[in-house]
Amino acid sequence: MKNYFTLIILLLFQLSLFAQTSVSGNQSGTWTSANSPYLVTGEIIIPAGQTLTIEPGVEVNFQGHFKLAVDGTLIAAGTETDSIFFTTDNVAVGWSGIRLTESQTGSALAYCGIKYGKTSLGDFPDQHGGGVMMNNCDATIDHCLFYSNEAQASDHGMGGAIYGLNTTAATQITNCDFIDNDAYAEGGAIKLSGDTGAAIDNCAFLNNAVLYGGGGVCLYGCYNTNISNSLFAGNVTSYASGGGVYVEGYSAGIVFANCTITENEAAGGDGGGVDIVYSDASFTNTIIYNNPGAYSDDLYLEFSSAEVNYCNLTMPDDATGANNIDADPKFTDAANGDYSLRYDSPCIDAGTGDYVYDENANHDFGWRLDMGAIEYSGDRVLKTVAGTGEILFGGKVRAKINVTDAGSLSQIDITVHENEWHPEAWPDETVKRWFNINPTGSGFNCDLTLSYKDSELDGIIEELLLVYRWNGSEWNGIFPAYPQNIDENWLTIQGVDEFGDFTFIEDGFPVELNSFTANVINETVQLKWQTGSEINNKGFSVERKSLSAQDANEWNEIGFVDGAGTTAEPHQYSFTDDNVSNGKYFYRLKQIDIGGTFEYSESIEVEVGAPGKFELSQNFPNPFGKTSRSKSSTTKIEYSLPEQSA
Repeated sequence: MKNYFTLIILLLFQLSLFAQTSVSGNQSGTWTSANSPYLVTGEIIIPAGQTLTIEPGVEVNFQGHFKLAVDGTLIAAGTETDSIFFTTDNVAVGWSGIRLTESQTGSALAYCGIKYGKTSLGDFPDQHGGGVMMNNCDATIDHCLFYSNEAQASDHGMGGAIYGLNTTAATQITNCDFIDNDAYAEGGAIKLSGDTGAAIDNCAFLNNAVLYGGGGVCLYGCYNTNISNSLFAGNVTSYASGGGVYVEGYSAGIVFANCTITENEAAGGDGGGVDIVYSDASFTNTIIYNNPGAYSDDLYLEFSSAEVNYCNLTMPDDATGANNIDADPKFTDAANGDYSLRYDSPCIDAGTGDYVYDENANHDFGWRLDMGAIEYSGDRVLKTVAGTGEILFGGKVRAKINVTDAGSLSQIDITVHENEWHPEAWPDETVKRWFNINPTGSGFNCDLTLSYKDSELDGIIEELLLVYRWNGSEWNGIFPAYPQNIDENWLTIQGVDEFGDFTFIEDGFPVELNSFTANVINETVQLKWQTGSEINNKGFSVERKSLSAQDANEWNEIGFVDGAGTTAEPHQYSFTDDNVSNGKYFYRLKQIDIGGTFEYSESIEVEVGAPGKFELSQNFPNPFGKTSRSKSSTTKIEYSLPEQSA
């Protein structure tokens, strides 16, 4: 689902002060930004087999009610920062729109602003499609704004912004905004007739109007048309049905997915949101809420069928489906046109289908899409608890709670602080992310799964992360069973019966070194060491320093011993150095992870020629760290050396 941003920039028309070009008649080649604006003084025709390319930044200004007829190919490809504009200074008269005929092929509009197109009575189908008309042909229309176009045509027009006749799956209308368009008959913004598979995706239909059906969109005799990730708000049909969308004419296989349809109106008919007549459709992850109609609200089926799953709506008669809710979706600020979901919306994580995993944005442990057109992206989520079971917390929170005993728990409120250390944390040991979790109720028990981003590790070793809770004075480690996935960046802690502030703290080292000893035997030095556990341990580089050698005080590698990788079991290791003579030596271990990071052990001193045993004692506690931590906590390492022989 999209984050919806109206293409307001397309309303800001940029007028060139340095050049203008008058055009009419047959046109092909390229219209350049250097020669903009292009003043259309008569009908424009792109002949069959020829192409007109319009550069970003061009304004096409119609000086009268003229049309741009495309028999060949029109390529108008603006950019996000440099759009193309089709408009007129004479709003009352308008211009006659872009007319794509059945002989055209491959036409495409991108980042275009199309304003004040008006149809005239004319011959069929010129009375339809105020901005664009597609007659037995297809086109791609992406990131375009259709504003204040109309298809009245002396009481005959359909499709205030776009009209399509016998379009196919090659017609793709994506990422577009349709605002304040109107038509007389059907389809205040779009009318498709006889379509077979066109897609309307990631679009917004705002305040469009029609007299007789489909304030936003009308589909007649269409098959497999797909409307997805789109917002319908404030659209009106005055004398008929389908304030947002009207489906009729034995249409079949019409798909609505992840749409928000709200505050539309059928002032004189049924289905304030959607009306389906002698047709069938399916609805998934869609919100249809607060759409008044004269005779029925929201979704109405008239001699029709609908499969409705994972939607928020009042279920109509004759519809089938499951996992639907009927509740206030809690938009952020509907009164001011913000139809994104609020942090406590019941529609968050309530849809079906996997949320697309993005390692930079979320963590893949079973996310579900939201209901509605606008995927929630906030840093706070509040969920209602209705007994035991799994609860997902989407948006930026990315947490999961499996309630095993609900007690009196009725709500859980989680706020995540991204890329931020907890005020009481140690920056060199703590992930730059923390969670504030507030429950309503008590006596609960649950499993808590929390996530982080790679960018928030800041050098922390993932394998050593534990989850800690701040109790007001110190950090308490939580150590029950720890499912962990370092590829998808999450940890689970079990048996949680108290909430508060949580974060991830690096606890210990990749290898727990329990002992490190040296024995001098027959002019050789035998080194032995024992590990308590290992994580991703490639092995040990054995290093020696001699006080009597020419390179005194320099450590040199004298051998390498393979590690056990990852293990929770103790392991014994040994190494014999037989290249020694009388004198003092120091030995240490360089433990190397599979990823290349390393840690040094403490060194031990050996004197060849003086019998004795040398050892590094076990640290306490082991591993390095505590179950209760404060900023003043320390770890002590003790080791012993024998007295030097006389």
